[in-house]
Order: sequence, then structure tokens, then C-alpha cells
Amino acid sequence: MNHPKYCIGVGFPKCGTTSLFHLLAESGNFNIYEAKESTFLNKEDFSLDGYDSIFKQSINPWPDMPLLPYMEITPHYVYNDTFYENIKCISKKFLFTFLVVRNPILRSISHYVHDLRLGFCPVSPDVFLDPQYKDLTYYVHSRLGHYLERYLSAEIGKVYVLELLKENNAWDLKNDIYQAFFASYVEHTEFIQSFKKDMPSNNGAGFVPYVTYYPEACKVVADGKSISLPAKSYLIERVLVPYGYQTEIVTDFNERRKTGLDRLRYLSGKALTFKKEDIQRVLSKVFIEDLDVLEKNGIQFPPVEDVTYECVESRLTMI
Repeated sequence: MNHPKYCIGVGFPKCGTTSLFHLLAESGNFNIYEAKESTFLNKEDFSLDGYDSIFKQSINPWPDMPLLPYMEITPHYVYNDTFYENIKCISKKFLFTFLVVRNPILRSISHYVHDLRLGFCPVSPDVFLDPQYKDLTYYVHSRLGHYLERYLSAEIGKVYVLELLKENNAWDLKNDIYQAFFASYVEHTEFIQSFKKDMPSNNGAGFVPYVTYYPEACKVVADGKSISLPAKSYLIERVLVPYGYQTEIVTDFNERRKTGLDRLRYLSGKALTFKKEDIQRVLSKVFIEDLDVLEKNGIQFPPVEDVTYECVESRLTMI
């Protein structure tokens, strides 16, 4: 039976997987799950037929040629016990999985800023880089060592670890993870012809949120459309590269989410900078064991520098 192979990205979040997904989707070499993250392999009632059904079904005009591989990237798979049980349903000979790793402290900062833009601020940016907060989700999900070891020892077919080393070129066709994926996949797959090398490079991040709070009822124009907002509502703007712009009205934020402008001040035009000495201090006190595991597996990251996030500008216009 001519059955497609499965190409599944299993982690880590905030490591460039969205950029990688769009580059691979544009390559034309995969039958992709369009939303990138299916989370299907986390289901308690998982079935292989159900999983196959989420991918676009196409007729193969050349029956003797292999079908395009099914491809999705769900970065939270790596944390989930159910995933490791369900993936055993896929024959190892059809399975190719990969994991993208990033300097754990830079992954933590990226995760934190992402939530900060959405109004989730358990601590102020001024004190975030303090080892006393090591139990925050941002740090816990960056404890890559344990999850990496589990992934490498899971016996789930071909496994590859891709390293995000250069922080500023995730959308570049010559970036680390894209090139590493290409090399790994060609090694594993006998029928792939070539990846397109002339695709335009996308600019920007895969998902950039911006939140505005409206204490009074009002109207705004977002992406050319008039939106009526009730009092005490939040409007979340999302830039989804390369798919464009969308908004979401949220009226049920609880008090924990209603964060003052003091913590979102960089959205008002001020950049947010994390100093390299603070980054290094947390790295050495919180992630030392993880760095040892990464180094044992041949992964070493460049020295850290200051990390700056520029403000995100709203596209809204008040009426």
C-alpha cells in the first residue's frame, strides 16, 4: 500500500517553529495541516484514521510514486505524556519527527514577552530576570534537558534535533533550523527532489499580539472594519505572518489579566531591553543542568547579549 510518511514537529514552543512551518509549507514538499498545530496526538481517543483525515486528501496521479508526507508542527507535544503513547500507533518506518531547541533563557524571555503583549503579567519586566521566579511557566517550559532526553530515548523512529543559533534570522531561507531540517530530511527520505531555494523571505514574526483596553464603550476601525466595543473590553490584535491581520474582542478578562500600563509601557513606544548580565545570571542559576544535557548532545549556544523587543504598534483608529 502506498501510504505517505509523517513529518511531525514536536517542540519547543517559542523556538522558531512557526517560521519554519511557513517555509516548509511554501516548499511544496508536504501535505500540511494548514493551522500548523493540530494537537491531535494529545487526544485521549486518538485514532490513526482520524489523524490522517485532518490532512488534505489528494489523488496521486503517479501510483508508483510516494505520496507527499503529512506534516504538522505542534510544539507542545514534547511536554505531553499522551503524545508519546499515541505516536507509537505510527509505524517507525513512516515516521520522521524533529525538535527545535533554543537557548533556554532566550526561549523564556520570548515566551514572557509574548504573554506580556497579551496582558498576562505575573511579574513586572523589571524583576522578571530573577532566579527567585524559576517556578514560573516561562522557566519551567524552558527546562529543555529533561524533555530532550525523553525525546531522544523514546524509540519513535527517526528523530532530529535542530538548533536555533542565530536569533535574528528565523525568516531567512539560510537560517539554521531551515538548513538543518533540509539536511536531516534529505538524509531520511529517498524520494524528495529538492526544496525551493528561490522562495521570498518573509519578514516579521509568526504571531504578534497587541492588546488595547477600553474602559468606555466606543467604536474603532480595525483593518478597515468598524467595530463597536462594550465598556471594559479588550481588543486583541494579531498579526499572523504571512496570513495577515485579525482582531478578537475579549470582554471577560478577569482581574488577574487586567494589567496596568506600567507593565505594558513598551507598547506605548518604549523598547523593552533585558541586560546580558541579568540573562547570564539566570542562565547559570536556573538552567545549568539543562545546558549540561544540551552540551552532552553536542548543542552549544553562542554567548548571550542584550535582548531588546521593540514596541508593537496598534493598527486601530478611533471613530
